[in-house]
Amino acid sequence: MVYTTHTKCLNNLLEDLQGKDSEKNLFINSYALDKAKIIVNTIEVATALTLIGFYQETIYGQPQFCLYHNGIKYSGFTKDEIAKFILDIHQKYSSQSNDVLNKLNIAINRHIKKETHVVGILPPFELKEYRDPKAITRLFFRNTIVKVTSKEITTESYSQFAKSKTYIDASKIIDFDYDITTADANESDIKKFDEHTTNGNKHLLSIKSLKGFQMHRRKDKRQKTIFIVSDENSLTINSKSGQSGKDGIFRESLKQVLNVGFESGENININFPFQSITQQQDIFIFGDAPKNFPIPKLHELKSGIDVEIKGRSKVGCTIPYEYAPHIMIITNYRLGSNNSSDKNRIFRLTINNHYDSQYTPYDDFNKTLFDDWNKSQWNNFYAYMIHCAQVFLKHGLIEYENPEIVKVMFSNSTSKEFVNFTNNVMELDKWYILSNLTKEILPDRYAKYSSNASKTVLKWLNEFSNSQGLILETKTGGGNKTHVIIKQPDLLSNS
Repeated sequence: MVYTTHTKCLNNLLEDLQGKDSEKNLFINSYALDKAKIIVNTIEVATALTLIGFYQETIYGQPQFCLYHNGIKYSGFTKDEIAKFILDIHQKYSSQSNDVLNKLNIAINRHIKKETHVVGILPPFELKEYRDPKAITRLFFRNTIVKVTSKEITTESYSQFAKSKTYIDASKIIDFDYDITTADANESDIKKFDEHTTNGNKHLLSIKSLKGFQMHRRKDKRQKTIFIVSDENSLTINSKSGQSGKDGIFRESLKQVLNVGFESGENININFPFQSITQQQDIFIFGDAPKNFPIPKLHELKSGIDVEIKGRSKVGCTIPYEYAPHIMIITNYRLGSNNSSDKNRIFRLTINNHYDSQYTPYDDFNKTLFDDWNKSQWNNFYAYMIHCAQVFLKHGLIEYENPEIVKVMFSNSTSKEFVNFTNNVMELDKWYILSNLTKEILPDRYAKYSSNASKTVLKWLNEFSNSQGLILETKTGGGNKTHVIIKQPDLLSNS
């Protein structure tokens, strides 16, 4: 996913100086030889670096070199890299002897590496990171920028983008030269994979809209904040199932267009889950999340993410919500509840059972997806992901849950007697005595633990009501007994 290495970036800058005599000479003249001693002009070195796009940024309280070029910001240059770059300029463009170059090497390294020299003189980097407007998604490739709206897909140059006075981080540029003229989304293997792992058009649109949402670099506090991806087989038994690699293919399709952070379920610190998250990431995925994954810790994501210091129960920094990565969870379990708090935050996507351990994507496509693609297949893949971006802009997030799977999960989490009551016996707008219901639904438990059993049935009634968009009310009636009623919401109550 990373567009280029620091070495390649600095080598390109070195070549660009070929026709820029003023900048090149400023570098060369900033280090002078006086009676076998190298004289350094710190101001000129900083000025030369600034002219070609270097700035300082503060990371964890320390000034560091960063480079802004053509709308792209490259971060994290070490002092060793900058010292070598300046020496390379002298070696390539000056006529100094080897003896002088050796002295320069010592002087440049000593000079650049001093904490208060050069980097501290550079102007601070103050541009804001690019965020997509509401109606536009941009995907950044090596050779072009693809601009997606609900009605059209076009390309623009980086020089055009730079006029926006914002930046895109180099780690978010797709390492591919995209050709819009030959791309065919309908020929993409991942399009076919998504068709095979969904149950029909609405389910397919749901997975497309989720991918499109993740590619849209814009935050809105009305949006969902927690995205849970599960396998249908696993959900029905609330355990691992399949082992076909389809979850990995879904994750890889995002990784190829976005900067994705990942933490395996085996390594998740339940008490401090955000230790590996950075602002450079577009998405952070918790993979194979366990049953006890702390969903409540994600409830305050709209206030930003407090990133803990690894190995310490202490916050290192806070990433503002606008720039924080989306949080996605891949799990074999039904995480979260049906209460309104979770429902307003969680978007769920299930992948169907087309593939399993006996019939894998490799068996279907006769190749390993991503690894065995040629350039044309990669081009088609990116065309399909661009199509997904457009689906989201047209329709927003489309929610889908397989009603049969919902029924099975509901039955598994309650009892057959309770499911029979809600399906065949219960009437809306009718009051029931809770203890009488409990005797019918959990007779054995009620006989031993009447209060506990009644609380369980009340909890199930509440979950059922939330899942169906209904209202559960309770009251205390004759004999101090709890009465319950389930009814349709009053749509005029707020008018």
